[in-house]
Amino acid sequence: MPPPRRCHRRQRRAALVHRRFGLFPNVDLAAVVLFRALGIPERAETPIFAVARAAGWTAHILEQHADNRMIRPRARYVGRPPRPYPRTLNLPL
Repeated sequence: MPPPRRCHRRQRRAALVHRRFGLFPNVDLAAVVLFRALGIPERAETPIFAVARAAGWTAHILEQHADNRMIRPRARYVGRPPRPYPRTLNLPL
């Protein structure tokens, strides 16, 4: 497991980004913490993410092919209006 100090540091950085930009971390942050705890090399993180997403995309394609139609969500977005994209923070994880 990563030392608790590192986990707290990641939590503080996530809180900082939320305070400054109103953004919450996505599941990738939790995955990175898990990968580090398991000793997975940093160079393997991107391929693991890509393989997982490719499996999801393939499942969508198969589902759409089985129904012979594209899946188009009909929901209408009713959230806050779009905001400018925040500037990049160069915070190491």
